[in-house]
Amino acid sequence: MKRREFLRVIGGAAVAWPHTARAQQPALPVIAFLWNGAAPAGPGGGPIRVVADALRDFGQVEGRDYRVETRYAAGDASRLPALAAELLAIHPAVVLLGGHVAARAVQDLSRTTPIVIMGMNDPVAAGLVASRAHPGGNITGVSNMSEETQTKLVEILHEMLPDLRRITAVANPQNLSLRPMLDALRQQAAALGIAVDAVEVAAPADLDPAFAALSRRGAAAVEDPQGRQPCRPARRTTDAVSPARQHEDGQGARPHHTAFDHRPRRRGDRMRRREFIGLVGGAVALPLAARAQQPAVASKRLAIFSPSEPSALMNEHSDNRYYRALFAELRRLGHVEGQNLVVERYGRERNASGPAALAAEVVRNSPDVVYVVGPGAPFFKRETDKIPIVALTGDPIAAGLVQNLAHPGGNITGVSVDTGPSIHGKRIALLREMFPAMSKLSCLTLRIQWEGFQGPATRAAADAAGIPVVTSLIELPSTEAAYRDAVAQASRDGANAIMVGDNPDTMANRALITNLIGAAGIPAMYALPEFVDAGGLIAYSFDLVELNKRVANDIDAILRGANPGDIPYYQASKFELSLNLKTAKALGLTVPATLLASADKVIE
Repeated sequence: MKRREFLRVIGGAAVAWPHTARAQQPALPVIAFLWNGAAPAGPGGGPIRVVADALRDFGQVEGRDYRVETRYAAGDASRLPALAAELLAIHPAVVLLGGHVAARAVQDLSRTTPIVIMGMNDPVAAGLVASRAHPGGNITGVSNMSEETQTKLVEILHEMLPDLRRITAVANPQNLSLRPMLDALRQQAAALGIAVDAVEVAAPADLDPAFAALSRRGAAAVEDPQGRQPCRPARRTTDAVSPARQHEDGQGARPHHTAFDHRPRRRGDRMRRREFIGLVGGAVALPLAARAQQPAVASKRLAIFSPSEPSALMNEHSDNRYYRALFAELRRLGHVEGQNLVVERYGRERNASGPAALAAEVVRNSPDVVYVVGPGAPFFKRETDKIPIVALTGDPIAAGLVQNLAHPGGNITGVSVDTGPSIHGKRIALLREMFPAMSKLSCLTLRIQWEGFQGPATRAAADAAGIPVVTSLIELPSTEAAYRDAVAQASRDGANAIMVGDNPDTMANRALITNLIGAAGIPAMYALPEFVDAGGLIAYSFDLVELNKRVANDIDAILRGANPGDIPYYQASKFELSLNLKTAKALGLTVPATLLASADKVIE
């Protein structure tokens, strides 16, 4: 059974060739090995040898059952695409590699060849897999999640050196995965009142000069975020930066893989080797789901419900700055995923049966608290009055979620991006100032949002401005065809201006929406600055960074025992105006000087 588990991970059926079939094949299956680091000093070295030893333990012998093709980039990541192409030309049964840079080089060339990552940080944040529990595609492997170790290393340094005020991080600039680890290091250091400097060391020859410079500058402590030991530079130099464990992309401080050299070993060394083989033949044999299922000590469970967004966005190092703000604030408050917090993500890929069914699934799983992003809170209102809910919504009173903002009552609290007719009126007024010829406005938004709370407030604001309103409504789950038809419907209805609703679905489809509206030549008002970045004309937006920080504080309070019904519902009070002058010019519009003067963001 163990042999099958291991073989399933390093390629499934492609590698699990039966002996009978093997005898009929003219050539042996190939295990390709791609490494960003240097080649071992001689034959029989390097991490691939450890894999070969593990496979032998499971009955697969190199030269008899398979052959190995290796390529080493010697620390030059720019060589990886060419080396990946060489390996794929051999048609390997599976590609083993280390780090997201090498994985991306192979995946860019093949979406079918099985890839096993022997160690990297966060494959979800790197965009390689959909989730650790269900990677999808052609990649699986082991995630080191090294960012989380940085916070612990800083804590240890602080305990060792209570007067510590500055840390210098030694980092290889060619290792592209270091940014999240350095960010984590800086965040934890800042929480302890410690400043962080970074010194780039691109090659082993750079180490001695770097440490000599650090000693002259009087750095109190040095940490290597690539996974090696922290050290006191005044007492130790190169020896202090030893490759204590394999780290992302195989970039060690020395040119050879000393951790894998074959030499006579004492019994203790043999035990350590067996432990590593256990990792490759056992832990590597477990899909990424195995790591995702390991609960942290005394952990709490946070569910994030946003059925229009990919789950891959919902993390501390997301491309989405709002999720980054949420997780950074949670970390500041002491809740760290992988340490004392388990995050369960309910995103677009899990929304096949619709948001109501997905909300019911969340409730059945009974997390400690649920963060609902967008117009899904009514589903939870119907499903549970016990599980605490923190919602990012429109008007929660109009939606029937709470009794009042100051004392919500029940199990729901959160933040509101809707200030009633005033925000919609402001958006209509700004769009009319930009486009004085506006005569009919089409509102493009989700049906659930329009029919819940947004519709009455928008119609009231439009009536006050004397602007007729028509609608182009989207059902969940949305499709590209639905958005295309919605923009076309606006034209068919005679609307010469569009206002796009503020919800996660339109945010996730902002590039499509702005392209469709731009192609139609219709001036449009948007709800977030990201639309203007994507080519939209104008946006009047609430500060979602601030709101997500407030959400994090609500989550923190609930996890510490507060009743959500006693936490006031916060209403957005800070707004930003964004303009795209290039789009205005393409539409033949002259931007009024008053708008330019009041804009917080202008794209030339």
